Amino acid sequence: MTDHQLPDDDLPCVLVVDLITDYLDDALSPHERARLEEHLAECDDCVTVLDQFRTTITVTGRLASDDVDRLDEPTRAQLIGVFQQWAAGRPG
Repeated sequence: MTDHQLPDDDLPCVLVVDLITDYLDDALSPHERARLEEHLAECDDCVTVLDQFRTTITVTGRLASDDVDRLDEPTRAQLIGVFQQWAAGRPG
């Protein structure tokens, strides 16, 4: 389990996005998980990011690298958008 030294007040969205991978891997302490879920209950934007991570995991878990060229354009654009959004939020 990880220990992220979470702030005592509300979690900022930036921190929630950083914790999503650990959340999906069930690597948060019960306290961290409860705080993150509390934030998700009130923040539609962070729920959208979480859903995008889940979609990416689902899609990439069943695609071979050659399959990307065979994706329909809306799916391909969505997948690229998810990765671009993720990359834009990562520290330089």
